[in-house]
Amino acid sequence: MSKLKTVSFTDLITLSNKSGSKKSEFINQIINRPIYDPKHDYYKGVRDKIPILLKNFDFNSWKSEVSNFIENVNPKKKMHYECILNGFHKFLNQNKNSGLKFNSKPEVRYWNYENIKFKVNPEIEIVVNGVTYRVKLYFKKEKLSQAAADISLCLMDLANNNSDSVGAILDLRRSKLYLNRNYNFEETKIVLECEAYSFFRLMSYHQSLAA
Repeated sequence: MSKLKTVSFTDLITLSNKSGSKKSEFINQIINRPIYDPKHDYYKGVRDKIPILLKNFDFNSWKSEVSNFIENVNPKKKMHYECILNGFHKFLNQNKNSGLKFNSKPEVRYWNYENIKFKVNPEIEIVVNGVTYRVKLYFKKEKLSQAAADISLCLMDLANNNSDSVGAILDLRRSKLYLNRNYNFEETKIVLECEAYSFFRLMSYHQSLAA
């Protein structure tokens, strides 16, 4: 287990969204993936922009700020970034009368399984109707399945078990917020452990082939 010890939250969501041999193929891609380089991070631009928009949030200036940002985005990404920010704005607009507030970015937490650390790194923290949510943002075009959302929310709860805040995942393109109150914790924890175990076994298998 020398090549990989820390696994991102996003990788676990992606794995949970796959089935059969696709899981094995994905694990192999992770093992052989180059060291992180920001220029190859497709969503880095919009991921970095969202906290900036929230820091000086104003419904009236949102459209012009987003337009200025999109104008300077790589043409290949423009349609996706625009869809993501429009979906995010729709979510904020739906909650504008709910005492909407924005806190500083939550700290990174981990959940350990075997000798793998699953990293939980929510991008934003918001307050809606007096409830504080640690929110992981979902950027991808592929729809997030309820099963993958439940597993991911369970991971957030396990990694942050002493917090007064609530774990949540926001599917930005669809303006949909997944909350941890919608799943059976004990049952989902077993499913999460099964996913983590398959991650561990498949990773060990592919690393043994490469040895």
